[in-house]
Formats: sequence, C-alpha cells, structure tokens
Amino acid sequence: MTEVQQKPTPASKETPAVQVTGGEKCADLCDKVGTLCKVVGAISPCGSLAIETIDISRSGKGQVKAFKKISNCIGNSYEAVFNKFADKPFIVFEGQEWTFKKTKEIYQNIGAEIRSSAGFGVNINESVGLCMKNCPEYMLGFLAATSVGCRAVPLNSLWGVEELTYAVKDSDCKVIFCDQQRCDLLKSFTPSLGCKLVICGPNRSPDNGPDITPFENVVTSGSGKEKPSTKDCKKDGDAMIMYTSGSTGFPKGVVHSQRSLSCAFHLQEMSGFALPDAVDGRTLLTAPLFHITALINIFLNAVATGAQIHPLGKWDAGKALDIIDKHKITRFTGVPTMIRDILEHPSFTAQRIASLKSIAGGGSAVPPSLQAKMHSVAKGAGIQGYGLTETCGGVVVNKGTDALLHPTSCGKPIPLLVKVCAKDPETGRELGNGERGEICIRCALIMSRYHNRPEDTAKAIDDDGWFHTGDIGRVEGGFVYIMDRMKDLINRAGEKIDCTEVETAVYSHPAVRECSVFGLPDPRLQEVVGLAVWLKAEVTAEELSAHCAAKIAKFKVPEPQNIYFHTEELPKGATGKIDKKGMREKYTKMMVEKRASLSSFA
Repeated sequence: MTEVQQKPTPASKETPAVQVTGGEKCADLCDKVGTLCKVVGAISPCGSLAIETIDISRSGKGQVKAFKKISNCIGNSYEAVFNKFADKPFIVFEGQEWTFKKTKEIYQNIGAEIRSSAGFGVNINESVGLCMKNCPEYMLGFLAATSVGCRAVPLNSLWGVEELTYAVKDSDCKVIFCDQQRCDLLKSFTPSLGCKLVICGPNRSPDNGPDITPFENVVTSGSGKEKPSTKDCKKDGDAMIMYTSGSTGFPKGVVHSQRSLSCAFHLQEMSGFALPDAVDGRTLLTAPLFHITALINIFLNAVATGAQIHPLGKWDAGKALDIIDKHKITRFTGVPTMIRDILEHPSFTAQRIASLKSIAGGGSAVPPSLQAKMHSVAKGAGIQGYGLTETCGGVVVNKGTDALLHPTSCGKPIPLLVKVCAKDPETGRELGNGERGEICIRCALIMSRYHNRPEDTAKAIDDDGWFHTGDIGRVEGGFVYIMDRMKDLINRAGEKIDCTEVETAVYSHPAVRECSVFGLPDPRLQEVVGLAVWLKAEVTAEELSAHCAAKIAKFKVPEPQNIYFHTEELPKGATGKIDKKGMREKYTKMMVEKRASLSSFA
C-alpha cells in the first residue's frame, strides 16, 4: 500500500495532555479493578449480561461476542429496566417530570395505537418516523415504535423538503411524529405517500386539519388497548433506520437489527458499572436525537442505567450551564465545540459544573488543550469515544488516566465485544502495530445493511464481517488513533497530510478557539493546506503559521495566504460538527476566482 501507509510513530512519544499524579494513577487503577469485577459477574454464564459467540460474516470467519439473553424484540429489555426503576424520575423538561413508570405507560399506549388496526395499523418491520427537536415526545415515540417491533426512523430535523421527501420515501414511513415546524414541511408531500402525521409539542397551528393527529390523542386512543404481540419479531429483523449525514448526494439509511440495537442497549447497561454516578445519574441531552451519539450514548444510556434525562431542544451554552447548575447534572456528552462553549461562557465558573462526574467528547477529536482544560475544572471526568452510525454508537473509549496519557487517541476497543484493526485499503491485509491504514471494526453492533443499497453494503462490510469505516488511523499498543477521513487526506505533491495532526498543532496556540484544516487545489503541488480559524485573541496569519512550523513538518504547515480568519464560530453541520466540506468548497471557489481574476488582469 502506497496511498496511506507510513512508518509507525511510537506511542511513547505522545505528549500527555497534563502531568498525571501518582494519586490519580492509583485512583484510576482502583476504578478499573472495581469495574472489571462487576463486569465479570454480569457476563458470566448465569449473569444478567451473559455473552455468547456468534458469526456475523459470509465467510464463516467472523466470530464475535454478543449478549446472549437478548430477546427477539428490544421492547422486552425496555420493560425490564422501566420496571426496575419505576419510581425514579426519568424525563425532566421545562418544569415537567415523568417517572420511569409513567413513561412506560405512555410509550406502551402509543405503541398499541401504532400497531392497532383501528389506529395506524403499522406492522412489524414497517417504518415510524420521528422528526422534531429534542423533546419528551421524540423519546416516547422512539421507545413506542421499537418496543412493538416497528422500525424507528429518526429524520434530520434540519432537512428541507427535498431531503425529507427522499428519506420518507426511501424508508417507506407509515406515520411520522413531528413538531409544527417539521409538520409544515412534511404535509406538503406525505398525503400522496399515504403517510400520516402526529403533531407534537407546543405552538401548534389551528389550521393543521383533521388528518393530522395530536400526540395526546394517540396516547389516549392507545390506553386500554391490548399490548401488541411481538412473537413474529426476529433478532435479525429491522429495528431502526438512521440516515448518515450525507456528505455527497442523498444520505444512506443505516439499518440496525433487533440484535444490534439490543446489543447497543445492553452495552450501555454494562457501561453503567464504570460510572461514578450510578445511583443518581442525571444526564443533559444536548446533541440532536437524529444523531447516533445522542440516541444511543445519551438517551438509551439513561434508560439502561436508570438516569434522569434533561433534554435541551436547541444548543445554548448558557441554558446548558443553567440546567447543569440547577439540576446538579452528573453526565454531559457533546461535541468538542459544545464543551468549549461551556468552559468559555461568560457565566461559567467551576462551581457551576461541580456536580459533573463525566464529561464526554465525541463526534470529532478532542484537542489535547481542551482535554487539559476539562481536567483542570473537573478532574477524572474527561472521556473520549469513537463510533459511527453504522456501529450503533461508541465502540472505542478513552477515559481516566489513559485519556490524559494518550490524548490524541480515541481509546481502546470495548474488551471482548469489539475488535478493531487497521487494514491496507488496496489489498485488505491487516496491518501491524502502529501502521497506518483504514480503521475496520467487527462486532455484533454493526449495521445489517444500507437500506436499498446492496452495492454500498458490500463495499462497507467485507466477507469476514469487518466494517470498513473510511477513517484513516492506526492501532498502536492497543490504542486506536484516528487521523482523518480517507477522502479528507490532503495530497501535497504525493505527500499525504492528516488534517487532524495539523489541527492539533493549531489548537495548541492559546489564541485559537476553533479551527478546521482542509485541502485546497494548487496547480503545482496538487493540493496545499488550508486553514479556517476563529480566534479569542489577536494573532496574525504569519504568527500562526510560524507556531505550526515549530510543531509539525514544514510541508504540513498552512502558509499565511491560505489561512482564513472568522469573526464568529465556524459553520457547523446538523450534529454540531464543524462543516469542513462546506469551508473547503467555499475557499476553493474563492481561490479559483482569484486566480482567474489575476490571469485576466495579466
């Protein structure tokens, strides 16, 4: 392989985010031993999370561990935990509170109405859409649909009519739970598809008409109806379609089975053994529920571990701080931008987030400088993770002293359940320790397929059951390092440049608040390094370039003329990630127009 492989860099040369004390190492070791003891008991043959070996490949060589006691429908797993935590508060939202018992009653009523022939008449494996801001109705609708064997379809609430039309048709939604803003878009085309709408939330229009059903009517109509049978559900039957962000063309529908979604749910249950707030967990839901991190690692984690959940409809760092402070939130998970927004908010004080026992970053790499800041205000709380929609959430975790000693790694694969390797993209050969290639994952949480895209599925999952992520990285000393997307590698005169390495160098400058690195076209070198940056203190392009030159190889350094300053936060996609693709397109267009202008002038 010549495209992405490089000489390994020993992990020992990695610079820790902070100096780790002996006391911190000792405490971390004790936590790990305690967690291990709990996990060993749970996964034993008689334990609640007993595991078995299954084969997920076409070749017969894809053996993985999976939870043995999952049923054919995830609804049975829901019911067990909702009964277990019955009297505990579950959803807390804008002054209202639902216990686990009340939540179960509501979602079961909705599920009965969804499946009832006198209601919506949706069959097992048929689709129920969800399209709204984060709110209780979203969570109740998801629980309801999946608990009765239907296929939940979280739809991106920021999509326009064209994207919504595509996804609703592609997934063949029979009914969609939506708020008024999304209802106004959906009702322009859903009647022609025979898809019904359920209106949720406040601020409803009086002109919705009789064909659009109010959410509370669905709950009332389902009350007292017989619980739908799920005996025809299969472990390999569909449980969910979640659409990828769609960087090119229309997004792909990632299909998860009852097995993969149930395994993800029980993995969240198992993760509770490692949480320091297991008795009284309180989590803040900030990321949108159409994103896998929010749905699995925040929402279903709260269900599985009996935690309170406080949904935030739209990201607002000040409001998030208020909720953390008022309700003594113990868990916060967000993209690095959200974490930085909180730590740098004008009303921030360490005391206001003193209740936090866990601060987790995902979606993109957490710069070491941000990890150091997280550690300074909440020792032991920093966690990084890595996963994809196709892996049903995070499958690699970095926490405790590991996260501080290996700040550029997303961590280690979850023991027993997850296997990760780097492969040569051209030959498929599994690479050795520290060799750079395409990160591949094999576990029972992998998707079943891309909906209606058999060719894409075959490319993504090989005969031996490995899912090819499209991310470039290495596995070194057991730690996984994600360097870039294959398509985002910058090719400068044949030399491949990882954007994340350059971004790490830029973030180490104290004046940098946000940055994004991308390739820009160059007639001589093919591509050069482009940089968009948002500052919190004044610095020149020349100074920033010189700072990078002291930390990385010269050919990787963004030159001053290719550095673009923003006076406000960098543009983000729907899930809060920085829009690298959009900025690359914007500045490529500017560069081409500038060259054309100079050529015309000459």
